[in-house]
Amino acid sequence: MSTAETSLITSELGWPVPYIPHAISVSMPTWEDNRGFAVGEARVVDALTTGYPRFMPHESVKLLGGICEEKFGNPGERCILVSSAKLAEAMRSFLHIHSPSPVAVRIAHHVLPPPTPDPNHDQVSENQELCSDQSLELDIVFFPAESFMLAKTCWELSGTGVFSRRADRFPFICTLKLLQNWGPGCHFFGFGADDDLSEVRRVAQEAASSGAPITALFCEVPSNPLLRTSNLVELRRIADEFDFLIVVDDTVGNFVNVDIMSYSDIVVTSLTKVFSGSLVLNPERRHYTLLRDHLKATYEQVCWHEDLVRLEVNSRNFAHRIDVMNRNAEAVADWLWSQSEAYDTAHGESQNSNSKKKVITKVFFPKWERRENYDACRRQPASPAVAPLYPSGFGNMLTILFSNESAARAFYDNLGCEKGPTIVAEGADVRFAPGTNFTIACPYTLLSHYSELDWAAEWGVLVNVVRVSIGMEDKETILGWVKYALEAAEKASGSQL
Repeated sequence: MSTAETSLITSELGWPVPYIPHAISVSMPTWEDNRGFAVGEARVVDALTTGYPRFMPHESVKLLGGICEEKFGNPGERCILVSSAKLAEAMRSFLHIHSPSPVAVRIAHHVLPPPTPDPNHDQVSENQELCSDQSLELDIVFFPAESFMLAKTCWELSGTGVFSRRADRFPFICTLKLLQNWGPGCHFFGFGADDDLSEVRRVAQEAASSGAPITALFCEVPSNPLLRTSNLVELRRIADEFDFLIVVDDTVGNFVNVDIMSYSDIVVTSLTKVFSGSLVLNPERRHYTLLRDHLKATYEQVCWHEDLVRLEVNSRNFAHRIDVMNRNAEAVADWLWSQSEAYDTAHGESQNSNSKKKVITKVFFPKWERRENYDACRRQPASPAVAPLYPSGFGNMLTILFSNESAARAFYDNLGCEKGPTIVAEGADVRFAPGTNFTIACPYTLLSHYSELDWAAEWGVLVNVVRVSIGMEDKETILGWVKYALEAAEKASGSQL
């Protein structure tokens, strides 16, 4: 038995990942588990004890919602808990606007007093809040049971639900779906290539001439899952010419590796990844004052106190953690790249009938995906004379494109790390020490685009990909997992002679 095989750490189907009360991912260790989740298979869905917040509410939130329905609801009503009265009104407005028929929506506000300390226990119990002097305010939106899926859509896309600690997370919005289905509409440039720049300019010009100018351009640096970086230098020129905002999500790149503020009006980072969330306005851009004043007028601090503690703790050794993950990911990406067809093509090598056919078609990684665009955004040392303690790298995410789905399935099923729907996250519980930054993989397209596989394929996001977010484990351990899984992929596709 190989070393890689003996070091498997994958959790059982449905277990929290990591195994803590407020985990934001759930283990789906096989390809078929992910397919089963996508189609609602009872075997999978019934086994899930938690899930990524955008997909399913935490068990504590569901329990509290059920109590509220029983205590405050009318017959035939369901409810969703949100984080403030303002957000409750927004959900009511959403339901009124988008419901196919008139719908009655009620809002209830309920305040629970702080829990009474147990005189028989000197220490705080595992399930008791660390700050017991804070009241719990509940804003509850009630609606007919038949409107639940529409209300859940609002919850999924807007991220307005209560946090799991508040009930005892915070989901990111799917920007494209939000703009397409519920917003003013959008133009989608799925490749984000330099060849698209002339079309971006044409769209902006036509929109300006029509009297309905483009408001903002949204992009990721680099993109998920193909790790490509758009030409922000040229996009900034176009944005300045036609006076629209550029909003950049730097979650995958993170600010240790990339510095995109000079190209952006707004920079956002996911709440559930390595750094754990931010929104930054660029004071040097022309619309800063307008954006600042709007943010001051509309922003509500609805983050639960324990989550604020967790965010602060996560920030303390952030640069060190990123440095470790950068180095691990580059080593793994380099090795996988050397096993790919794309590597052979780049080096002028061809596969003959006597050679072992490569089952990896390509490895997507910022080191070679539109490198010039990534380098334009890459953070530079403050002084060329002094080497930074934590130099910028290429991030910790890579995506492997296999030659067929059988190979992708075998690789995923035999990969020894955790497997579930997220990228590397901190251990999401203040009662646990920081540093739970683990490798996690998912069959991205199967999980995220199962109902639109043909559409995803049009943009180069094929079903036979596995996305891997590299963590802080020992580099040789991660390489062992990958090598063992690749052997299984080669056997499954019948390519090993």
